Amino acid sequence: MQESKTGRKDYKELIAVVATLLFVAAGFLASASGLSLIWFLPLSLAFVVFALLAVDKLLLFVVFMVPLSVQISFFSEKAPFDLSLPTEPLLALMLFIVLFKLIVTREFSPAILKHPVSVILLLYLIWTFVTSFTSGMPLVSFKALFYRLWFIASFYLLAAQIFLKKGNFENYIMAYSLGFAIVIVYFLIKAGGEGVLNQKMAHSACYPFYKDHTSFGAAQAFCIPTLLVMFFDRSRTRLFRITSFSLFLLFAVALIFSYSRAAWVSLIAAFAISIVLSLRIPKQALVFLSA
Repeated sequence: MQESKTGRKDYKELIAVVATLLFVAAGFLASASGLSLIWFLPLSLAFVVFALLAVDKLLLFVVFMVPLSVQISFFSEKAPFDLSLPTEPLLALMLFIVLFKLIVTREFSPAILKHPVSVILLLYLIWTFVTSFTSGMPLVSFKALFYRLWFIASFYLLAAQIFLKKGNFENYIMAYSLGFAIVIVYFLIKAGGEGVLNQKMAHSACYPFYKDHTSFGAAQAFCIPTLLVMFFDRSRTRLFRITSFSLFLLFAVALIFSYSRAAWVSLIAAFAISIVLSLRIPKQALVFLSA
């Protein structure tokens, strides 16, 4: 019995060695023909396996890279199409993974799939698909459809599934904030070189990660309240809370020097609403005041 197991083990090792030698030989032949990209094949396959086995970690990596993504047009104005690198190719890969888990393995919670928001999004995608055939520019319409497909698959469907596990929402926000922090440091250094009080420079100091200070400030305004709330979450580790508060301070400083007035007003309005909610005013009174 022991000899049989040893024989099978040796047989598998022999197959692995032969396969490796064949790949190396194919790699040298391909390189001689100018096809050096074949050397990236094992890395690509390993990445696909990682994506299938740890799609939640892949999503966190994508979220971390979102603020750091750069448009192809930044590198080449002659590019035939525009794409955010590296996030959108990764989102396209995740779309196929989500479809595989949705159709083949059926890992998604029925509560998410039957949720009214999911149903409305499905109807929206079906309608977009139908109207793409009658569009004046069908290729552009189908391109927009695919964009929406991989954004919804990753940032709604997959994210909702991952958020079912307690604590993953905070990790999601933290991953995005840490990636954004790199952009903020870049912004502050670039703006500081021209003077942080230079409003005109602040409008473009976030480029190429953000096209202008308005979207840059809006992204910060979304994160600031959440980071502050996570700091007061005593169920989290001390390191997590200190990191949250440090990011909060960094984001607050960058928001001030971004000179995005719309983001300032939005945060003030959010703070006012949070005070109203904390006072626990009866729903009827809120409806009356809103009217």
